[in-house]
Amino acid sequence: MPNAKTLNMLQIYLFFTKARKNGHYDAVFLDTDNTILEGTRTNLFVIKDSTLVTPPKEFVLDGVIRQTLIATAQKNGFTVKEEKIPLSDLENFDGAFLTSTSTKILPLVKIDDFIFPEIPQKLKELMKMYDDFLDTSKGVFLDV
Repeated sequence: MPNAKTLNMLQIYLFFTKARKNGHYDAVFLDTDNTILEGTRTNLFVIKDSTLVTPPKEFVLDGVIRQTLIATAQKNGFTVKEEKIPLSDLENFDGAFLTSTSTKILPLVKIDDFIFPEIPQKLKELMKMYDDFLDTSKGVFLDV
């Protein structure tokens, strides 16, 4: 139940702590089909040209940053698809990133053993667009 807020955060804390101890920013959860869901405290997106793909909201926490990023991307000409992302398909994307309140958009260099060689230009453009959105909205997300 990814959209249920709970006070029992022990499992998430343990995965996050283990990731940090091993020199990683976060741990990424997979489902039983080996598709990527989300991080312990983050949402995950992959990008190919001007298309963003993120797991369907029924499988992840549909947080405010995720929602406003999707809306901002669509407003600025990006296509956003909510679909499963098999871990084995990472090579088909230009890059990947995490979103959260504290990091906004954080490009990923590596997921498991797969390495993205560079931050895609379209992702850099999206980061700038989202920063501009945050600067102009001043924290009010009513008109995304």
